[in-house]
Amino acid sequence: MTGNASEIEERFAALGCITLPALRWLKANGVPSRAITNPEMPASAKVAFQVGSPFFDFEDELEEEAETTCAMILMARDLLGEPVDLVAWSARMQRVATWSGADLPMLGWHNVFTPRLDLGDALAVHPTPLEWLRDSREGIVILKEDRARFHLQGFSLKVDDAAFGRRIRDALRWPEPKIFVEARVRAAA
Repeated sequence: MTGNASEIEERFAALGCITLPALRWLKANGVPSRAITNPEMPASAKVAFQVGSPFFDFEDELEEEAETTCAMILMARDLLGEPVDLVAWSARMQRVATWSGADLPMLGWHNVFTPRLDLGDALAVHPTPLEWLRDSREGIVILKEDRARFHLQGFSLKVDDAAFGRRIRDALRWPEPKIFVEARVRAAA
């Protein structure tokens, strides 16, 4: 599914509201109220995470039977803050995936060029949407490492955990070029 901003907003508006137990869970896990409600509240839906893929399908889109789970749905925005995709997150399954097939490299993409006044203007990178929500939707959650490296080149990043920092550093590292040496036959003089 590839959609424009209005299709994405329309699909999001048609989803069910986040459940009261899910709201309580977010609050109990340190998410501030304004991060839950601003710029919009997360939605809730039954989704099927595609196996071996960074995408998901809504239950009503499935053409064949697949395992579904209830997931929190977050609106993802581009660098200008416009809706670009929907992100499904299941804390229970530890899965995050996108819906529309847009080339969305990160949740919180709109924060990349937002001014920051601490830690040398470093951009916060969070391991899951829970930490991103705890941080009032500041910073990013990397969804597609191969695409995020293009957008984050030259940025200072900050993380809360050294091991996660090493994983992100390695994931964002540019692959070394393959260099071939051409063998030439020298003519005898």
